[in-house]
Amino acid sequence: MPKVLLTTLSDGSSLYKVPAKELAAIPTWHGNRIVDQGHLRVLHSTVGHPKQFDIKPFHIVRYNAEQEDGTYKEETCIVDGQHRVEVLKKYLAEHGDSFDEAFENFELLVIEKYCMGEQEVIKYFKILNTTKNIEWNEDPRLVANRYLDALCAKFNTKKRQLIRNGKTRKPYISLEVLRDQMVARKVGFKTEETPDAYAERIFKEHSEVLEDLKRQDSDTVSAEYKAGLKAECLLGHMQGWDWIDTQ
Repeated sequence: MPKVLLTTLSDGSSLYKVPAKELAAIPTWHGNRIVDQGHLRVLHSTVGHPKQFDIKPFHIVRYNAEQEDGTYKEETCIVDGQHRVEVLKKYLAEHGDSFDEAFENFELLVIEKYCMGEQEVIKYFKILNTTKNIEWNEDPRLVANRYLDALCAKFNTKKRQLIRNGKTRKPYISLEVLRDQMVARKVGFKTEETPDAYAERIFKEHSEVLEDLKRQDSDTVSAEYKAGLKAECLLGHMQGWDWIDTQ
């Protein structure tokens, strides 16, 4: 059963009716908040049937992500409704092929938006969660997103993307890998450094590394570092991960 377009919204996103099985197969966005297992248990125990989720649309995004070979592939993921979709997946797993005809034809509402890249996904996610401000100060992924957004705004331009979506190659750096490291190192916690100040400091440190490398004898610089100099990007060559820590 194909998805059915219902209307187009003012921000360019589209409202669809999507088969439940098709929705359950869509992965959750990498930058989403960490799943609250307590909330998941409560939701699972109080929802008699996932068809009740049709009262509130799920939000999904589409964007192009770079692959290891340098090509781009369109990714689709859920940015709002991750706990509900986990309940849906559990229901599907528990019931196997025992669905009745009514459930086989069951559809859920989905708002789908195309984004230019991960940075736009972060902004869209924040708009969707403006009523949950406290989580932006507590959830490691959401805190990391604030600092990551500031880094992308500082390093990326329309003509030059140094922090890239997907599985990029050196001298560039993967946004997803960077986010994972920021979460692991608790970037943004126990610090008075704002996201903008953080991005400004790292941009300055990166510029200094570039300038130091430019002053070296070119015969002593490896081919991959020369490629980094040409691209004016050494993010993928930065030693260790201490450089991403907040101060």
